[in-house]
Amino acid sequence: MTDCPLVLITWEDSRQPAGRWMFLHDIPAPKPVKCTTVGWLLTDGDNAKVICQSMADIDSADMQAGGVMVIPACCVVSIERLEEVEAITSSCRRDPGPATAPKPLLTSPT
Repeated sequence: MTDCPLVLITWEDSRQPAGRWMFLHDIPAPKPVKCTTVGWLLTDGDNAKVICQSMADIDSADMQAGGVMVIPACCVVSIERLEEVEAITSSCRRDPGPATAPKPLLTSPT
């Protein structure tokens, strides 16, 4: 995926200062929220950066992207290219098997 580098984008977004009605004199000073997003940079345009969180069919000419997000370029603070590694190490088991499989969060009513 050399055409789509893995990146960490730092960007600013709008925010609602409070989730309720407020008197004008009680509204706090405006301050945007700082965000970070990690994913593959699909488009590095002058107007927008397009990033995705997941790729599928990566060995195919018909790759797919999921979790696609468009970030206005004027909101981007920085883009840092990340290094992709071949092997992933973890202390978690890759296949938990049926004995340790997680229980569903929601169940059907009986």
